[in-house]
Amino acid sequence: MLNALTIDLEDWYHPELVRHRLPVSDPRESKTQSCADASKSSGAWEPQIEQATEHLLDLLEEQHIQATFFVVGQIAQCHPQLIERIVAQGHELACHGMS
Repeated sequence: MLNALTIDLEDWYHPELVRHRLPVSDPRESKTQSCADASKSSGAWEPQIEQATEHLLDLLEEQHIQATFFVVGQIAQCHPQLIERIVAQGHELACHGMS
């Protein structure tokens, strides 16, 4: 059987949809801003993208699952370490756009 799994990694509101399933911090407690959000002063959500993706990558690695990650360009620019890990684990990387 051949299965396909794609992951859409983009803006701040997506991790919020799965917040109840992942041990993420309260975004209101975050004091850091990402490079993408520094000019907009809305970076409180950015750590959730990083943390949620790290948890997901851990799970995929544990289960020996390969996926395609569709990533918005701004996220790739702000979190190159996530992109490096996605590729290093053998996942396919696709660009979802720049905004």
